Amino acid sequence: MAFDPESVTAEIAGTLRVQAGADFQRIRQIVGTHAASIAAQAELLVQSRIESAAAGTGSVLDEFFADQLKVQVRHLAQTVAAMTVLTLEKAWNAMVGIVWTAMNAALSGAGLPGLPIPH
Repeated sequence: MAFDPESVTAEIAGTLRVQAGADFQRIRQIVGTHAASIAAQAELLVQSRIESAAAGTGSVLDEFFADQLKVQVRHLAQTVAAMTVLTLEKAWNAMVGIVWTAMNAALSGAGLPGLPIPH
């Protein structure tokens, strides 16, 4: 069996399109849900600050809620980063699997031992 670079290219592109598309769709869903919550909390904080200023009173709770909002934003960013890293790891594994399977099939067809799959 001969090595077919065009076939390998097409398989990589097709696999990544499906896999990455599904993973990024999940990221979009999570961001959409949590971003709406963050925006709603930010709106409440802004309203509270405006009302406190108009009444001439400061609110100790505003600082607490601002800190909580900061934590929520950080957690969402960390979640997106972790999910992106997992998506990249899946892409690496898929590409390595496709390329090394094709190479090893061609080598086997030539009576040669296959190459070890990288990790």
